[in-house]
Amino acid sequence: MAAGIWTRSVAAGFALVCLAACSGGETVLGRIDATDAADGDESSVEVDGDDGGGDADADDAAGDDGSADADDGGGPPVVVWEECPLRIDGTPPGTAECAVVELPLNGTAPDGRTIGIRVQRVRAVSPRRKGQVWLLDGGGAGVVFGQLIQEFASLDPRWDWYAPDHRGAGGSDRLGCPEQEDLASEGGFEITPSEWDGCIAHLRATWGDDLAHYTTTNAARDLGTLIELLREPGEDVFLFGHSIATYTIFRYLQLHPDRVTGVVLDTILPPGTTMPEVAFADDANGETIFGLCGADPLCSSKLGPDPWATVTRVFDELEAGSCPGFSALLPEPWGERWWLRRLLFGISWEWFLRPFMPAVVYRLDRCDAADVEAVAQMLPLVLLGPPAPESQQISDSLLTHVVLSEMWPEPPPDAATLVAALDRLLFFPDIVMQAAEKQDRWPTYERDAYVGGWPTTEVPMLMMEGALCGATAVCAAHGLADHFDGPYQYHYELPRSPCRPLLQSVADTPTGLPCGEDLFFQFIDNPLVEPDASCVDEMYPLDFAGNPDHSMTIFGTSDLWENGGT
Repeated sequence: MAAGIWTRSVAAGFALVCLAACSGGETVLGRIDATDAADGDESSVEVDGDDGGGDADADDAAGDDGSADADDGGGPPVVVWEECPLRIDGTPPGTAECAVVELPLNGTAPDGRTIGIRVQRVRAVSPRRKGQVWLLDGGGAGVVFGQLIQEFASLDPRWDWYAPDHRGAGGSDRLGCPEQEDLASEGGFEITPSEWDGCIAHLRATWGDDLAHYTTTNAARDLGTLIELLREPGEDVFLFGHSIATYTIFRYLQLHPDRVTGVVLDTILPPGTTMPEVAFADDANGETIFGLCGADPLCSSKLGPDPWATVTRVFDELEAGSCPGFSALLPEPWGERWWLRRLLFGISWEWFLRPFMPAVVYRLDRCDAADVEAVAQMLPLVLLGPPAPESQQISDSLLTHVVLSEMWPEPPPDAATLVAALDRLLFFPDIVMQAAEKQDRWPTYERDAYVGGWPTTEVPMLMMEGALCGATAVCAAHGLADHFDGPYQYHYELPRSPCRPLLQSVADTPTGLPCGEDLFFQFIDNPLVEPDASCVDEMYPLDFAGNPDHSMTIFGTSDLWENGGT
C-alpha cells in the first residue's frame, strides 16, 4: 500500500497526506475564446425526456444568453474580491479570495431582482499560468473544497481554482430553517421528521414564489455567467463536479455546449436520473460489497457464506432491541435501523473505511461490552460528531427542492408505498427517504424544457465511476457511454473503487496520487491526449483484514474483528 495514504473523510477528520508533485510539463491546448461562443448556447439544446431531441422553448431560452451582463442596460456585474480563509474555521492555513456576485434571480428575466452568488478562488502562482478550474460540490457548498483546493493548488500552481456556492447553499442565499437547524433543537443541525412541517412553513414564508427560481437551470446559468465574466480572453477553463454537481454540469452543457475546454465528472448522475432509482441501485451495490465479503475467507468466517443475509438479520434484530448498548448510543428520534443504514452507507464511500462495514455488523451481532465500546469510539468520528462548519453550508432544503422538482419519478409514486419500500432497504442515502416523506407537501417548481434532456457536445470529457458505487449502475441504465463517445471523451470504471473515484481509487501511480486524481491532472494538462490509465488495472484489492493502525484509530483495538488488540 502506498505510504502515507489514508482517507479524506471529512466526517472522520483525516486527510490524504501524500502530496506528490505532478508533471511540470506545459502543453499548448486548443483554446475557446469567450467572444467566439456567443452563438452556440441556449437555442442548441436537446429537451425531450426520452431521446433528448428538439429545442428548448423560445420563451425559456431567449431570456439568458449566458453573457456577463446582469441586465440589458446596467453592464456586467461588479466583482469585488476580498481575502477569506480557505475553510470557515480558518484551517488549514492558507487564504483564498471570495466575492459575492449579484446575478439575476430569474434567469429568464435578466433585468429583474438579483441574487448574490458566492465564489471562492485561489489564484495561480506559476508564471506559466494556464487558466481556470471550477470545482462544483455535490452538496452545493463550494466552501467544502477548501482543503482540496489547497492541495490542488500545491500540486499544480498554474491554475486558478474556483469553487462557487450553488444558489440556495452556502453564501448564495442558503435555503435554511434556523429554528429547526439550531444545534439545540430536537435533532441538532439535522432536521427531524417532526420538524419538517415547520421548516417548510418557514421556507414558504421567507422565499414564497421565489423558491421557483432555485433550479438546476438557473444554477447552470449562474455558472455560465460567472465563467464568462471572470475568464481572461483565450484561456482554458475546466469544470469538475461530483454526484449531483455532475447533473448541474450536464445542464450547463445543454446551455453552453462548447464554451469550456473540458469537463471532469465523478460519481455521475446523468440526465433523467431519479433519486429513488439511485436508492435501489445503492442497496444493490451494498449487497455486492458484502458479496465480496462472502468470497473472502476471513470475512466469510465472521459473517457466514451469505453475509447479506446476516446483515439483513442483524438489522431486524437490532431494531427489535438485540443490542441495548448500541441502542443507548443513538440520539432520538431515529432508531437503530436508520442509524445503521446511515453508518454503513456513509463509510462505503471511503476506501479505507469500507473494511469496517462487515466488522461493524459482526460486532453488533455479537454485542459484547467491548464491541459496544469499539462502536462507541467509532460513532463520533464518522457519524455522530458535531457538524463541521463546512457541512452546515450545505442545504438539505435545497437538495430536497431540486430532487423533488426534477429528479423524481413523474407522475410521483404513492408516497406511503415508496416510503415502505425504501425502509426495507439497508443501504442508501438519507436524502431519498427525506424526499419521499415530503413529496406530497413540498413546494416544488415546474420542470423547464431542459429537464431530462442530454447535451449535444464535443467538449473533451473525463468520466470516472467507481465500480462499487450505486451511481455507476444508474449511468449504465441511462446509456451514459452511448451519449458521450467522441474522440476526446474518456470513460473509466475504476475496479473496486467506491463513489468519488477522484480521491477514493487507491493504486500505485507514478505521482503517488489516487488513480482518479492522477487521471484528473493528466486530463487538465492536455485533454487532447488520452490519459495513461494503466493505474486502472493496478487498483488495490479490498482488504477485509483491515489495517491495525486504522483499527486502533477507529475502534480502539488493533484487530478489526476481535477485541483485546493493542
